[in-house]
Amino acid sequence: MTDERAHGEVVGMDHAENEIAIRGERIAQLEERIRTLEAEREWQPIETAPKDGTQIILAELDGGGEVKHIDVGCWDLIDEGWESDIRPYHGWTSNSWPFNDEGPNHWIPLPSPPDAARKGATEE
Repeated sequence: MTDERAHGEVVGMDHAENEIAIRGERIAQLEERIRTLEAEREWQPIETAPKDGTQIILAELDGGGEVKHIDVGCWDLIDEGWESDIRPYHGWTSNSWPFNDEGPNHWIPLPSPPDAARKGATEE
């Protein structure tokens, strides 16, 4: 057998073998995509979080991996303009902020919005 392809088929194979090979490749691609998506949904150390104002899920995990506090927030970039006089700050901020003095220690991306929310946003 050979791995050379001609028009989507593996040369030197009959139709059934070709279908099996193509499906096997597709399964391998899907399994890799699943691994990638699962890795994206695991808590990451806060040091790897974006610091560009992107909203993310912030968490304070204890030593055993249990969530002590969780909230949506971002790295606060305010360093110019009138707000910087009132609140000169660089650091993690969220809506309810009862994190310890050291702030969150893990993060995870926000999921994509539901299809209905995306559709409504594009129609406005």
